[in-house]
Amino acid sequence: MAIIAGKAGYGLIIALFSLSLSGCGLTQRVADGTVSATKSLFYRQIKTLHLDIRAREAINTSAAGIPLSVVVRIYQLKDNRNFD
Repeated sequence: MAIIAGKAGYGLIIALFSLSLSGCGLTQRVADGTVSATKSLFYRQIKTLHLDIRAREAINTSAAGIPLSVVVRIYQLKDNRNFD
């Protein structure tokens, strides 16, 4: 191995070190971009979901036959692994 001496040698070492570190970050950014591009192509993602919910009058009646209010809760799950 060659021994690099002087200020120019240290500058060369610092330049090579910084280039190697920036290369690692560059490959990570490219990999993240590839993953997000793949997900956008093959997985349909819904940003806004519009629902129209209609219930019959007799769905939740009191003892007197008067319809009562109904609470509808909608949850967004991270994945459907438990339902498969």
